[in-house]
Amino acid sequence: MLNLTSRNKFSRNEYGHFCRLLFEEFFMKSNLRPIFILSGTAIGSGMISLPLVLAHIGIFPSILIMGICAFMTYISALIRTELNLHSNCRFTLELVGLEFSGKGAALCGKLSLRLLQFSLLSAYIYGLSTVLCAGSQPLKVGVALGVFLLLVFSSPRILDINKKLFFAFIVVILFAIACMVAKINFAALPQSTHAIEMSRFCVILPTLFTSFGFQGSLHSITNCCNNDPKMIKSACLWGSIIPALIYSLWVIGVFALIFSTQPVLFEKMATQGIDIDELIKALGLISNASFIKATVLAISILAIGTSIVGVGLALVEDLELSLESSKFKLNKNGNRAVSAALSVVPALLVALLVPNAFVGVLSFAGMILSVIAIFLPTFLLFKINKPLEFSILKRKELIGACVVFGGLIVLCELGGLLWHR
Repeated sequence: MLNLTSRNKFSRNEYGHFCRLLFEEFFMKSNLRPIFILSGTAIGSGMISLPLVLAHIGIFPSILIMGICAFMTYISALIRTELNLHSNCRFTLELVGLEFSGKGAALCGKLSLRLLQFSLLSAYIYGLSTVLCAGSQPLKVGVALGVFLLLVFSSPRILDINKKLFFAFIVVILFAIACMVAKINFAALPQSTHAIEMSRFCVILPTLFTSFGFQGSLHSITNCCNNDPKMIKSACLWGSIIPALIYSLWVIGVFALIFSTQPVLFEKMATQGIDIDELIKALGLISNASFIKATVLAISILAIGTSIVGVGLALVEDLELSLESSKFKLNKNGNRAVSAALSVVPALLVALLVPNAFVGVLSFAGMILSVIAIFLPTFLLFKINKPLEFSILKRKELIGACVVFGGLIVLCELGGLLWHR
């Protein structure tokens, strides 16, 4: 027990241990835990991709579209958790689809999830190599090898690494936002006054939806909230609002700083687009703010690093289960190594062969995510014959708006692909 009665005996180590225990107690047992899970899952690569794609429309339209996306994420999350409350398995969308509809829905959920995971992993490998060394091909191979070695470790070790990375990530984000907001001249925020190319506009919505994607954590929220619909609804609401607030402050800070110090580069961001390394270099060149370069670099690495761990671990464990049930199964370590290789190699090939793969693949992932987060769950929702737990889902216009939103994501991505041909 910590000695709190004597100031002299309360050492620095004891104080640190006390603070850590207090934080873990607060995080693990309070009602905020599911909110942290969802918002922590969502906040990640969007810190890098959103300034790159939203520069085309300016600050105020960006805030508006982020608010709309957060609301649609909230509605789609309620639909998904509604299925969990009525399901006997309460696990993956594949199993929920099998329970409510059959093998067709289960197969759709499984294939969509695999495609999403491979797409995200390839984008993250490309993004991390670009952040570290402008995306050289040898470095992409090196990053992929590092990811493979990381995923070969047992799951508890990876989760422990990811938890530490995430806490560091949040601290750095808050520090960077505070520094940026302190330097912003709100009277001179950049506006979008030029015409926007359709091919660039089509990337915005899919990439934005991917940046809010916490659907991979929703199956754990039901048990985490003890099947309490009120707690689940609150977790989904704040899990959507918190990323929107952080993304909005971050985008405002990045735009305002670059616009006020490097207007030519901001014009290039808004019209032609830039890559990740150019964004980091631009922030690092801001006068009297050299510390921002190191902060943004740390955010970039931590954002992509936590995303790699989360997506990579889920993909490896899924493939490992498939190998164990097949005739090609090896021992435990062999299955793990093969699963890690099957995860990393296709992602590496995409990162090597597709130019500017970070934003492009994240945009493609948004289309796949719309199937997992909107279309399939909405289809399964109509299979429920019992009264719904969330009364808001009884409003057909909201369900329809969510489906239309998903349809716009698909149309934007398909239109963007056709436009680039």
